[in-house]
Amino acid sequence: MKSSQRANPEGWRDFYHGIGAAWQQVWGEPWVMGRRVTDLLLREGLATAGASVLDLGCGPGSLAIPLAEAGARVTALDSAPGMIDALMEEASQRGLEGIEARCQCWREVMPVPVYDLVLAASFPPALGVDGMRRLESLARGHCALVLSCGGDPFAFRRHMWEVVLGEPYPSGDFHMTCALNYLLAGGRQPNLRHLSWQARFSQCLDSVIDFYKEYFAIFGVPGPRAEKNIRSSLEPWVSNGAVKAQGQVSLAVLWWGRQP
Repeated sequence: MKSSQRANPEGWRDFYHGIGAAWQQVWGEPWVMGRRVTDLLLREGLATAGASVLDLGCGPGSLAIPLAEAGARVTALDSAPGMIDALMEEASQRGLEGIEARCQCWREVMPVPVYDLVLAASFPPALGVDGMRRLESLARGHCALVLSCGGDPFAFRRHMWEVVLGEPYPSGDFHMTCALNYLLAGGRQPNLRHLSWQARFSQCLDSVIDFYKEYFAIFGVPGPRAEKNIRSSLEPWVSNGAVKAQGQVSLAVLWWGRQP
């Protein structure tokens, strides 16, 4: 996943632009994730009312919107216009005014430490050493990463990946190991909390197929072959024209203070 984003950034940007409005529905229960992570950040004093927060790779606002609802002053950054459009539409519907949304590459932001909290959730470019250093260059207070752990909560996605791409579903657990090793080696004192909850998935079959046809096209699988394999792999989870599943979401929130 991470290497493909380095090799084909335009393809990923076009994909994210095209599915901005559908991301929340097709990916599961992102608002639950946003609320739970926001609650943790509030309890730990990282996103208090009035705090300045930079959300890198913000997508359609899964974290930016709950943080703004909690009173933080959020700058939300994403390079896909469709994601920014979806975020601003949701913010408008909720009557939120505490979000500044920017359609911009995160590496184009001037490295000036002006934010109380800089965070990135499920944002592969931020998960390496260079990415974490970039986060630190923008923070005057704390940095945070939200990482998935324990694999995808919905079995159909793991199965679909293996059927369509013919390879084992990737694990992201090494990202946390890499991040912790980097922080500890640099003399930082990272904090780690795990969050988990039961989630449900229920979406129209055709919408799911359309979404994943675009997704797997990035990995070089053409539409007709991808659709055939996607459809066959989803059969065990289809009921009354909808894909239905449930599972346990497991996340890790890692944060640390910026070094003087």
